[in-house]
Amino acid sequence: MGMAIERILSPSYHVAVLELQKFEPDEIVESFKRRGAHITLLSKELDPELEIESFMSSSYGGYVYLLKFKEKTFLARHKEPVDEKDWKSPKKFIARDENGLKRLILSRISWKERLLLELPPFIIWASVIFEIMKRVWDNPLISFAWIFVGFVLNEVAKLLEYLLLGYCEG
Repeated sequence: MGMAIERILSPSYHVAVLELQKFEPDEIVESFKRRGAHITLLSKELDPELEIESFMSSSYGGYVYLLKFKEKTFLARHKEPVDEKDWKSPKKFIARDENGLKRLILSRISWKERLLLELPPFIIWASVIFEIMKRVWDNPLISFAWIFVGFVLNEVAKLLEYLLLGYCEG
């Protein structure tokens, strides 16, 4: 139990997905390189899973950035966080291990992979919510209480995603 809590409190990877459609890739990529980050361009011709594995084996650091431009997508990795105040606030995630990191990146670059990874949790939660709603529909007090329980369930859902999928939104 202590090891699980330790993993939750200190995830292996911090991931930021940056939507940078308004920027030119050259400026941002050079900025990451100057700061010492390892950068890889993801090509659409190769298998994304192999590209991600290659990136992970050829780089190091606990901070991973998925840089999404209009036409190109880059992966960057660094030992320290890289922040820029001009960027729109990125979506931030935590990943438990390399498998979780790989799943997260795949889900963000491929719609097919995203669907395959996000569909099972959606089906599970939809069926749970449907069953709960069937049982409490007639009682307005319980329905009102579920609004507050929903906040707790959201955090529980994130914890389950982290433990089952290896990543969750941070």
